[in-house]
Formats: sequence, C-alpha cells, structure tokens
Amino acid sequence: MKRILAFLLIVILLFSLISCKRSDNTQVTQSKIYIGYIALDGDTLELDEFEFITQKDEERIKELNLSESDMPGGYYIYNESDETISFTIDDKTKFTFFDVGNLFVSEDDDKKYTTTDKEQFRKFLYGNRDIPAKTPFWVEVQGDKVISIIEEFIS
Repeated sequence: MKRILAFLLIVILLFSLISCKRSDNTQVTQSKIYIGYIALDGDTLELDEFEFITQKDEERIKELNLSESDMPGGYYIYNESDETISFTIDDKTKFTFFDVGNLFVSEDDDKKYTTTDKEQFRKFLYGNRDIPAKTPFWVEVQGDKVISIIEEFIS
C-alpha cells in the first residue's frame, strides 16, 4: 500500500512539474505602468513621470506634509523632476481619452473614446496648439513600446 501511495505521489509531482513547463522558449516581457504628462514627436512618446497622490494615500500625504487645501480636486501631482522618458508608439498602441470637445463622438454619446489612430490622438492632445494639453495619462509599456495610453480624467 505504501508503494502505491509513493508511486501515486511521484506521478502527481511529475505531472505537475511537466504541466508547469512552458512549451515554447519565448520570454514574456512584463508591462510597466507610468503616470505623467505626455508629448508626441512622430512615433516617440515623451513622458514626464510624476506621482499621482489621492486622498487614499494617507501615508504619502503625511510624508509630504500635504493638507486638504493642497488637494482641492481630491488629488495632488508630485513632480520632482522635468526629466522625460522616451517610448515608441505604433499602430497597435491603444489610446483612451475623454472627448468632451466632441471631436470624434457626437454630443449625446459617451465621451470615453478609444482608438488606435495616432493622428486622432494627436488632434485630441494638441488641438490647435504647439504644446500638448497638460493632462495626466496612464501609460502602459512593454520594454520601450507603448501598449496603451489612458487619460486620467480630472476636474
């Protein structure tokens, strides 16, 4: 009986080790998420990363000695540096933003808009200006490639 149990235990152990082994040799690159202000230059995204602090971040609020008056909209943007990080956007990059100006949605539609069209996003981000709107965006990247950009809607 002990031999049968030992044999079954070994079979189960081997089966679990074999089933956990990857069948291919490709490595999956983990994505990383940043938040910051962005600018576009061709297929290059420049990100000025900052810390987006909400009222839930009680410990960080204490560390920075912030008060409610520092967070009138319920958040505080802590930006230690003007340095930027560069990433690449391509035709698969997904852009999600709130089209309150009805550039791509009708007045009665939901304002949250998603596209992979870089020119639509550029039109939203820059409008008729030479500088981008100063709006926070969540940027998901894998390696140096941007997977998605999502506007953090603030009032």
